[in-house]
Amino acid sequence: MIVPSMSLREIHDELKSDYRNVVTKKDLFFKEFRRMVLKASSFPFTKTREYTTPVKKNLFVITFTAPSRGYENKPEFSAYVVYNTAKGKYLASLTIQHDIITIYAPHFFKRYRERILRCDSISNDEIIRNYIKKDRGFTGGFVTKQAEAYFKSFEEQHQDEPVNFTAASLDGYCFGFKEGNNIMVKTIISPEMVKDDQRDFFTFIKRQFDAENL
Repeated sequence: MIVPSMSLREIHDELKSDYRNVVTKKDLFFKEFRRMVLKASSFPFTKTREYTTPVKKNLFVITFTAPSRGYENKPEFSAYVVYNTAKGKYLASLTIQHDIITIYAPHFFKRYRERILRCDSISNDEIIRNYIKKDRGFTGGFVTKQAEAYFKSFEEQHQDEPVNFTAASLDGYCFGFKEGNNIMVKTIISPEMVKDDQRDFFTFIKRQFDAENL
C-alpha cells in the first residue's frame, strides 16, 4: 500500500512489485493485439486494456500501438498506474525498460484542469485517462534556483514544496521533484502564463522537447 510519507524510491519499488501481478495479462493482451494488427486497415493502430490488481487495487492502464503495418511484433508499449492515497489520486508512468517512474500528483491534475483544460464539467478520472492518451513525455533536468523561483511565483500557497526539476510538455511546462531516476510532477503552467523575463528559459526547454518529439 502506498502512503504519502513514502520516498519516490519506495513508491517505485512498490509499483514495480505490483506490476508483476499484471504481466501475465499483459502478455495475453500482446498476443491478442498482434492478431488485431494483422487485420487492421488504418494506422497508427492502438488498443488499451485496464487491469486492477487483486490485493493492492492499483489500476494498471496498458497500451500497445502499431505505428504502421509490420509493427505487430514490436509495437510501442506504455504502462500507467492510477493509485489512491489520503492526498488523492495519483498517476504513475512506468518506463519498464529503463526502470524509471514518473508520478503526477493530485495537485498537478487540479492545475491541469484550471490552466490547460479550463473546464469544470469533466471528471477527474476522465482528465487522467485523457492525459494518458495524449502524453508524449517531457524534456527537462535539474533546475536552477531561478526556475525554483519561477515555481514559487506560480504556486504562492506551496512555497515550502521541494522543487528541483522543470520540463516542457505537450501542453505547457511542469515543475516537480527528481530523486535518482524517479520524478514527482507537482504542477503545470500554460505557455500563456510565462512572463517576459522567463521567456528565454522556457523557450530553450521547449525547443528540446520539440526536437525529441519530431
